[in-house]
Amino acid sequence: MKSHFSSDLLEQLEKALALGEQAILFQNRRGFSLRLECDICHWMPIIRKLLRELYGRLISLLEIMFGFLSRLFRKKSPGSVDGSL
Repeated sequence: MKSHFSSDLLEQLEKALALGEQAILFQNRRGFSLRLECDICHWMPIIRKLLRELYGRLISLLEIMFGFLSRLFRKKSPGSVDGSL
């Protein structure tokens, strides 16, 4: 039977059990992962689309934060009457 656990994980579990230690393995069975992994060497490619999406979300978040902070500082600017910086 082929296992979906890596050989490194199984080796570490066997080592811990051989030393009389306990081991707990938590398995995510509720969702899925966008991770791709080679079954033979366990190499994982960088997913460019995912990185672009995360970068886009970060830029959007920074734009929102900048807008909020600029409005906040305009209200509290001590030297200006009209709120300009």
